[in-house]
Amino acid sequence: MVGQARLVAVGTGLQGVNTLRGDPLISDGTLYDTLLQLNGFTSNKVSERYQRNNALKNYEQALLDRRGHLMDSLAMAYRTGDDTAAVLAKIRAFNQANPWIAITSTSIIRSRGARARYSAKAEGGVVLNPRLAAQVREAVGDE
Repeated sequence: MVGQARLVAVGTGLQGVNTLRGDPLISDGTLYDTLLQLNGFTSNKVSERYQRNNALKNYEQALLDRRGHLMDSLAMAYRTGDDTAAVLAKIRAFNQANPWIAITSTSIIRSRGARARYSAKAEGGVVLNPRLAAQVREAVGDE
């Protein structure tokens, strides 16, 4: 394992630091970075890049989660026959703050159609992957 860590350190010095997918994270590895890596440490530059990338992805995911929650709330209101005015007001506010991922009438219609198709596939309240359904039922037992 120590040999592998040293190879990684040398690679860091020669090629910089890459993500697991192979995309460059830090392209300019220095001798100092290599020495830190050889001793089992990570440079501040790499650590700060990881923190920034995490902050970016967390913010992105929070926006997408909020959008999804609003779509779920609207779908639930439609399904239960509740008043949709409050949810639509929240959607309008979201759209004003986030026009690049706005919830449009087209996206609402698509979502309702997808939800209806998904619900139509449910058997006993659960939707199984069609390729695995027979195997799962056999393994668990079907009523």
